[in-house]
Amino acid sequence: MQIRFAYLWLFWLGIVPMGGQELAVSTQRLSLRMLEGGPRPPVARLSITSPTPWTAVLSGEEVLALSPTAGAGTGMITATAVSWQKPGTHQATITISNNQKISRVISVTLVVEPRQAPKFSYVAGPSGCSDAPGLPIANAAVCVVPGENPPGNFSPPALGQSYTDPNFGARVHVIAGPSALHGYSTPSPVSAANKYALVSIDNESTVVELLTGKVIKKVSINFEGAMWDGRNERFLYTFADGAVRRFDVTSGKATTVVNYRAGAQRFQSITAGGTGEMTKDNWLSFHAPQEHQVCALDATTPKTYCARLPEDAKVDFTNISKGVDRISGHRYVLVIQNGPFLLYTVNQSAGRLDLAGRGPENILMDGGDGDGVCEEEEACIAGVHSDTMEDSAGNQFLVTGIEEQAPCGYSLYSIQLNKGAQMGIPAEFGGGLKRTMPLFRCGGKDTWADFHAACAKAAPSCVFSITTQAYNRTRNPNDKTPVKHTPYLGEIIVMRENGAEIRRLAMHRSLQFSNEEANGYWSTPRAAISPDGAYVVATSNFGFPNQRRVIVVETGHLSEGAGSISPLKP
Repeated sequence: MQIRFAYLWLFWLGIVPMGGQELAVSTQRLSLRMLEGGPRPPVARLSITSPTPWTAVLSGEEVLALSPTAGAGTGMITATAVSWQKPGTHQATITISNNQKISRVISVTLVVEPRQAPKFSYVAGPSGCSDAPGLPIANAAVCVVPGENPPGNFSPPALGQSYTDPNFGARVHVIAGPSALHGYSTPSPVSAANKYALVSIDNESTVVELLTGKVIKKVSINFEGAMWDGRNERFLYTFADGAVRRFDVTSGKATTVVNYRAGAQRFQSITAGGTGEMTKDNWLSFHAPQEHQVCALDATTPKTYCARLPEDAKVDFTNISKGVDRISGHRYVLVIQNGPFLLYTVNQSAGRLDLAGRGPENILMDGGDGDGVCEEEEACIAGVHSDTMEDSAGNQFLVTGIEEQAPCGYSLYSIQLNKGAQMGIPAEFGGGLKRTMPLFRCGGKDTWADFHAACAKAAPSCVFSITTQAYNRTRNPNDKTPVKHTPYLGEIIVMRENGAEIRRLAMHRSLQFSNEEANGYWSTPRAAISPDGAYVVATSNFGFPNQRRVIVVETGHLSEGAGSISPLKP
């Protein structure tokens, strides 16, 4: 007899009838399956019935851990796989004995599947980098940055000029500054066809040419949270006074798309939380804080679809899938809140949003049942510092960073939204959770820095930017000691498809100083990506307090043999 659990990666085999036996166990064989390095499979539970006290002896402590190892009468043992096993098949036995000298032997098989390391690529290099143990082989994760300031002598080029990153070979252009910055990692500051970028120069919202930095126009809108039209270079969308407004860069005039203070909704105010993105076909999401509503707007129609949020939801931001999912047929809206993210679908026929689920259980943390479904008292995935991505096949994903406990670390992950209740189970076992790249190791040697994620609205590409310092840790401007680099600190990295290729582009060379506003927050790179994935926009002070510049990094693609550069393509 075989019972197969729905999440596909733990099997119970050979159930023994318990009636009429002096010592009975619920199974004679356990078969477990996991990925190399974790996460561990769900704990196995063994029921024991005995008229007298019993003990459990394990042969194979390197495979399994038992708790408890003794009991009296009816009892339960939990068997937990050890997560640091090498790939292959590992065997163990559990012997249950009572004081009547009756024994039952349970055979255990743990199959550890090898995990595929991400494919790393570079425009050139890597140069000056060495491997970090515990991360993928040949990772070159720890780098020495030539001339890094402080105490080095690297100075950024003049406005409109460029340089080649010495570590990874990407071309970096300075397009604004030194008193300049761009907004958040999303929405992208880059217009539909890469002609313009929206930045702040001397505290004025400004449209500039993407690669030269030539000023096109000062604009009377807030650069934070403004969304470029998915099709037209002329238009930017903003939230103001309870309305969605469209700003024409050419004429300098704004028109109202929908006024939510009037009409059916009667919303006092609306916001996307300063982030999110407009899709390539001009959909966007927002929430109305006072009315506790989350909505999606088709700005072309224009038509709005809403749902009431749970009463205890405290919204950080909303986002929307880059398109309609090829399998489910749904367009998704996500609410990042004080808990697991909420997942809605657009119901166009009914004119509303439908709640489809919430962020899955974080099976990478101990304490849950490991089935991938978020339940009370379990660690669940919140989706902070995340963005949505559409792969070339039309699948919709949430891309984010997740802390891991089994084993301990921090990695970049994607969650395939069309997997429903299975989206929290590893993709290798039929679910939707995929580790795209490990970043930081536990043990006190690595700096766990802050990161941001952003994905292209019209290409299967994302960018990750990692700060050089731990979260909210500033540097004294008089401190001239060299920066201590641990894995991936200070890097700008792009991902193609769902982890098919990881390309390390450049060191952003930016530090956060104690004499800068907001603890140096605006000196973090907060990298964003162009709609087609060809360019990355970031902010850097190049190690000089209060001298922020906006940079554009070419994502590049090395052609076979010649080494010439063209935009990164799927």
